Amino acid sequence: MGLRDDILKQPINNLPARPIILVQPNVTVRDAIGRMIAEGVGSVFVVNDQGKIHGKFSERMLIKLLASGKAFLDEPVGDHAGEFWAVVSQKEAISQVVHKLTEHRMHHLAVVDDSGKPVSMVGQRSLMRYLADHFPRIVQAQLAESKLYVEHREGA
Repeated sequence: MGLRDDILKQPINNLPARPIILVQPNVTVRDAIGRMIAEGVGSVFVVNDQGKIHGKFSERMLIKLLASGKAFLDEPVGDHAGEFWAVVSQKEAISQVVHKLTEHRMHHLAVVDDSGKPVSMVGQRSLMRYLADHFPRIVQAQLAESKLYVEHREGA
C-alpha cells in the first residue's frame, strides 16, 4: 500500500499513542496543574462519572485565568474546563485524525473506545512518527528536496 491508501485504510490503533491524563471535575485547578507538571503534558481531560470526556483544561486556559487576576487555584477544574468536542474512535482511519486536527485547529485528540471512554491521545507528533517510521523514503526525499534559502527576492 502507498501513503494515501495507508492513511485512508489503516486504523488509528496503528499510530503511536500517548497516555491520556484524566481528572474528575471536582479536582482543584491546583491539583490539575500539578498533574500536568508531573506528567509533562500541556493539558488534562476532565471526565464525568461515567468516565467520558466532559472537557479539557490546558495551559492556554491557565494563562487566561492568570490574566483575569482572580483567585482560582482552589476552585474545581470542572468549572474552568473548556468543551472538548473532537475525539476519534480507535477503529476510525488515520485520515480522520488529520481531518479533525485540521478542522478543529487542535494539536492532539483523545482516542475513545467503543463505549466512548478515553484510552489514549494522538496528535501531530503521532502522525509525524508514523510517517517517518512507515514511509522513511518519502520523508527523506522531502527533506532532500527542501531548500533552506530563497532563490529569488520577493517584492519590488
